[in-house]
Amino acid sequence: SPMLQISVDYVPAEDRLLLRIGVGDTEASFWLTRKLVKALWPLLGEAALRLVPGANWSPAARREASEMQRQAEAQKLDFATSYNAQRKRVWGDSPVRVNVVEVLSHAEGNHALRFHADNGQYLEVRLDAQVHAGITELLRKAVTQSDWDLQLDLGAAVAPAPAGGWH
Repeated sequence: SPMLQISVDYVPAEDRLLLRIGVGDTEASFWLTRKLVKALWPLLGEAALRLVPGANWSPAARREASEMQRQAEAQKLDFATSYNAQRKRVWGDSPVRVNVVEVLSHAEGNHALRFHADNGQYLEVRLDAQVHAGITELLRKAVTQSDWDLQLDLGAAVAPAPAGGWH
C-alpha cells in the first residue's frame, strides 16, 4: 500500500491546525479548529481501546494495554523524515475546513478516521495502532504551540468517551 505521511502544524495567523495527509503522490490538507480538536480527542481515546485485542478484558486492563501499545508504536514513528510537500493536492491549493470527524468500525475489524470537509468531500484514513499513535502525538505537539489552553493528556485520551461519538 502507498506510504502514508501525516503532518500537523499550528498556524498562528489562522489560529488553526493545518493537518496534511499524504498518500502516495497525493495530499489532502485540512484546517482543524480548536473546537474540532477538542471534540476529536476523546474520540481518539475511545479508538485506542478498540485497537487492542481482548474483548473480555476489564476497562482498566484495556486502557493499560492500549497505553502500552501507543507508547510502543510512538517509539517506532519516523519523525526524522520530513513531510514531502511535493504532492498533488486533491482539492486545490487551499486547505479545507473539517466540520466533523468520525471514527468508523468496519465489519472486517478494521477501523478508520473519516474527515468531513466543508466542501462536502471526505477523506477516510485506515486507523491502525501506528496511525493512531502518530496522529495523537502530532496533535499534542501542535497544540502545545498554540495558546488554546487544551490539555491533550494522552492518558486521559484513553478514558472511555461519552456515548454518541461513534458511527
